Amino acid sequence: MDHIYSGALAGIMEHTVTLPLKSILERKTIGITIDYSKVFRGAFIQTINVGVSHAWYYHYFNKSKSSQDWTKMIYYSSIAKIGHELISFPFETIRVNMNTRNISFVESMKLVHVNNGYFKGIIPLLCTGVPQTIIEFGIYNTFDKDIHPFLLGMFCGFSSSILMSPFDRLKIYRQYHQQESFRNVYKKFLQDGKWFNGSILRMTQAGIGFWTLASCERYFK
Repeated sequence: MDHIYSGALAGIMEHTVTLPLKSILERKTIGITIDYSKVFRGAFIQTINVGVSHAWYYHYFNKSKSSQDWTKMIYYSSIAKIGHELISFPFETIRVNMNTRNISFVESMKLVHVNNGYFKGIIPLLCTGVPQTIIEFGIYNTFDKDIHPFLLGMFCGFSSSILMSPFDRLKIYRQYHQQESFRNVYKKFLQDGKWFNGSILRMTQAGIGFWTLASCERYFK
């Protein structure tokens, strides 16, 4: 149970700290004005969401650490990421639309519900999210006794997020353009051409996030 509690705490800490970066990145991706006074918009729904999803994620993170078998490590990493996204993605889609459209929680939920868009964008996320998690878990489990958790966490986040940038932009496009087909959204994404725009923000966000996870793991074990 300690793993579950520490996972929930790690998730809340990580996403609260990185929410301003996510908010700026989402607005930058869609091409709308960045309002720095509203970078914590949707924080309440995110706190509830990540508390549950990260309890799952952290549970399997610790299972991966106890396994010396790379096959099992890959399995636990995959289960951690897939379960985390299935739990959190509907809430995250509502939050993204709250942020990018400047609308209330109720208005965003209605928009997503009418368009049956709770999981729009999850496929591109999982396409790189699962390999990203495998890389993070693999690097951390290999070097956790040799490198300071801050440096190790930042390195894990930085190295794995390089894969994520184009797919994360596509995910945000899909979450925002609720009323359009995937084909039309994909065309807009290709025409935009800025596939790696915001990569530094993504790398910073991922680095801080995994550092928080690594720090909590060392503190609570």
